[in-house]
Amino acid sequence: KALVLSPGSSAVHQEYAWYLAARGRLDEALAEMRLARDLDPLSPLVNAGVAGILMYRREPEAAVEQLRKVMEHDPDFLVAQYGLGRVYLLQGKHEQAIAQFEKVVGRAGSWPAASANLACAHANAGHRREALKALERWEKLVKSGFPEYQDGACAYAALGEKDKAFSLLDKAYANHARGIVWLKVDPGMDRLRSDPRFRDLLQ
Repeated sequence: KALVLSPGSSAVHQEYAWYLAARGRLDEALAEMRLARDLDPLSPLVNAGVAGILMYRREPEAAVEQLRKVMEHDPDFLVAQYGLGRVYLLQGKHEQAIAQFEKVVGRAGSWPAASANLACAHANAGHRREALKALERWEKLVKSGFPEYQDGACAYAALGEKDKAFSLLDKAYANHARGIVWLKVDPGMDRLRSDPRFRDLLQ
């Protein structure tokens, strides 16, 4: 309805793109996000959104190129810095992901997803102690009022603790966590996809 009422709104096309992405309709999502960018070409958020869809499409090189363009214009844009860490995770560039998430946590220590992804990067790199330390920080933030429990699942899966990962996903579902809508496309969940519990959760 919003698209009918305001077809020239970049924000509406951007939100519709995220909806399509969450549904797994990634070709349509990318087209919508690019349309949003065409309508507002200077928006760092929309340009980073294009990179986000490319990441979900498992096109990390294109996502990195897009994020670097964003950061050329706004090197301090936190969303792009965080997104770059996520793409490094997808590429298996664990040390680069760690460095990127440490930078984000240093600037936005109260952002739970940043600490959770730092833990995931450490876990993927085989740094168990550092991963648990980052998870401890994340758990404190979650308990202080950010019930995005699914964010910690990637790290626990990488640590080999799948039961703990699914426990967090179940809590996220029970608490209507916003981020749970991304499970279908989130690369951080790839270690869990073959488990019947994951298919049940998606259903």
